[in-house]
Amino acid sequence: MPNGGAAVMMRSHPGRSNLQRSSVLNGGDFHRLVVDNITELVALVDHQGNVLYASAAHEQKLGYTPEELIGGALASLIHPDDLDQVGDAFAQCATDGRAALAEFRIRHRDGHWLVLDGGLTAIDDGETRLLLVTASDVTERARRERAEREFVANAAHELLTPLAAMNAAIDVLQCGAKEIPAERDAFLDDLEREVDRLGRLSHALLVLARVQATAEPLRLQPVELCPLLHEVAASLRAGTEVAVEVVCDESVAVLGERDVLERALTNVAENAAAHTARGRILLAARRTGKGRVAIEVRDTGSGMPPDERERAFERFYRVGARGGEGFGLGLAIVREAVRVLNGTVEIDSEPGLGTSVRLALPEAVV
Repeated sequence: MPNGGAAVMMRSHPGRSNLQRSSVLNGGDFHRLVVDNITELVALVDHQGNVLYASAAHEQKLGYTPEELIGGALASLIHPDDLDQVGDAFAQCATDGRAALAEFRIRHRDGHWLVLDGGLTAIDDGETRLLLVTASDVTERARRERAEREFVANAAHELLTPLAAMNAAIDVLQCGAKEIPAERDAFLDDLEREVDRLGRLSHALLVLARVQATAEPLRLQPVELCPLLHEVAASLRAGTEVAVEVVCDESVAVLGERDVLERALTNVAENAAAHTARGRILLAARRTGKGRVAIEVRDTGSGMPPDERERAFERFYRVGARGGEGFGLGLAIVREAVRVLNGTVEIDSEPGLGTSVRLALPEAVV
C-alpha cells in the first residue's frame, strides 16, 4: 500500500472509535463474543471434571446446547476406551499447567462418535485451579488416515500373495525342475500367471490413485455414451449362455473424461460378467430430464445379500466367496471415478435375482 494510504489508515479521528463505543466491551461481553464465534470447542471444567462453561460451537459440533452441558461431567461424553488417556492429560495439566489432548472420541447427541484433538490449560481464579479445554473436530482426518493405513496394509497383502507364489516356483525350478521339460513348462506357466496378476493389480492401484488425486484436474468434455457402451459390451468375456445388450439413445452424452468413465463402466460390466452364469447383461443410458444422465448396468447373476451390498464399494472387499481372480478394487475404482466426475453411484441387488448398478452423471450437449 502507498504511504499515503497507510497515513490515512493510521490517522486519528476525534471521538471514540467504533470498538470503543461498542457495548460488547462492557464487562466480559467482548470475550464471550469472541469465544462463542470460533469454530473450535472451548470449555471450562473444575478439578473434578464438571463443566462450568461450554462455547456455542458445542451445539453445532456435538448437538448439545451449552446449557445442557454445564453442570455435567465431561467424562460422561468420552469414549470408555479413551478415559485413561484423557485422565492422564488432565492430571498432567493440573501439575504442569498445560497438556496436550491427543485424539480422543466424544459422543455426539445422536450417539455416533466424533474424534477430537486439542489441549488443556490451567487457569487459577485465585482460589482454585480450573482447566480450559480447547479441541477441534478431526473426525474426517482420522477416518481418512485410518482408511489410508488399511489401504496400504491390504495392498501389501495383495502384492505379497503373487510374490510368494513366484518365489516358490523359482525355488522349485532352481532345485532341478528346470531340467524336466514338463515341470519346467508348468512352473513357467505359474510364473506368467502371477506376473500377469501383479501387472493387473499395479494397474488397478494406479487407476485408483489417479482418480483420487486432487492435484491432477480431469479434462472434462462431452463423451458420447452409445459408442462407449458398445465398446464395453464388445470387450466383455461373458458366458455362452449370457446375452449382452446395449440400450441407448444415440444422442445422449455426459460431461466427463472418457478414459476414467470407460474404466468405471468396464469395471461394473466385468463384475456383472463374472457373476452371471446365464441370462443377460444390460448396459443402458437415458436422460433423466434434470440435466443428468442415468447409466445402468443390470445383470441376472447371483446377486448379493444386504450386508454384502453395503460393503461392495469398499477397497479390497470381495463379495462372499466369489472373489475369483479379482482384488476387490473394481467397484472401489468405480466409486472414486464417479465422484471425480461429479456424479453418484448406487447399487441394488437381491440374492439369486441379479444386480443393478446405476450411475448418474452431468449431461453434456453435443
